[in-house]
Amino acid sequence: MFPNSLTNIFPFALSFAPLTSLWGDSPPPIIQLDQATVYGLTNGSVTSYLNIPFAQPPVGDLRLRLPQPIEHYNGTIDATKVGPQCIQQMLPLREDMPAELFR
Repeated sequence: MFPNSLTNIFPFALSFAPLTSLWGDSPPPIIQLDQATVYGLTNGSVTSYLNIPFAQPPVGDLRLRLPQPIEHYNGTIDATKVGPQCIQQMLPLREDMPAELFR
C-alpha cells in the first residue's frame, strides 16, 4: 500500500516543480564596479558581501610585510561565501569557561 501511494503522490509533487522557480530564491544582489561585478547574498533583510579581498595576497616578496592594496578589481567576485580561516593552533577549552562564549 505504501509504495503505491508514493507513485500517486510523486507526479502530483512534480507538477509544482516549475512554480518553485517563481517563488524560489530571489536573484543575488549585484554591485557593478568599474571593471568588476560583485555577487552577494541576502538572508532575510540583511545583504552581505563576503570574502572581498582588501589587499594583495601575502606571498613572495609581500610575505611578512604591510598589506599592499589591490590596484583594481577585474572580472567577477563571488562574495557569497566566507573566505578561508586563518591558521590557528587549537587550544583545549577549560572546563570553567562558560559555553556561551563559543556560540
